Amino acid sequence: DIHLMVKEPINWLKKCQFIEASRIVGQVEMMSDSEKFISSIKDMGTEAGLAFDIDTPIVDIPAETDLILIMGRKMGFTPETLDENIYDKIKQAKSFGKLVALDGGASLENFDKLKESGVDIIYSYHNYFDLINYGKDD
Repeated sequence: DIHLMVKEPINWLKKCQFIEASRIVGQVEMMSDSEKFISSIKDMGTEAGLAFDIDTPIVDIPAETDLILIMGRKMGFTPETLDENIYDKIKQAKSFGKLVALDGGASLENFDKLKESGVDIIYSYHNYFDLINYGKDD
C-alpha cells in the first residue's frame, strides 16, 4: 500500500505506477478533487482509498472507493497515542460499506476495542512486534 500524504496526491500517481502497489491512498485534506483522484487510481487497475485526519468529517465518499483510512491521531504527531474519538469515527466510516483502516495509535491496550469497533486493517509501526504476537503464548 502507498499512502500519499502530499499536496495534490493525484500528481504522484504516475510515479506510483512503477511500484505496482496493490492499493494507493491519498490524504483528503491535501487534495482538491477526491472523485478524480479515486477514478484515476481505478483507471490504473489499482485499489483506491481516501485517508482522513481524526478531525476531518468523513463525507462524500466516491462509489469506486475501496478503503477509508482514518488517522488514529493528529497527522504527524507522536507518540502514537490513540485519539479516543477513533471508535466513533470507525463506526461512521463503516456506514459507507467500504474497508476501514486505522493508521497510528494501535497498541496491545486498545487492540481488542479496535477489533470490536469494526476496523478491517491496522497499520502499525511503533507497536508492530507487540501486535504480531498478540494472543500467542510466550
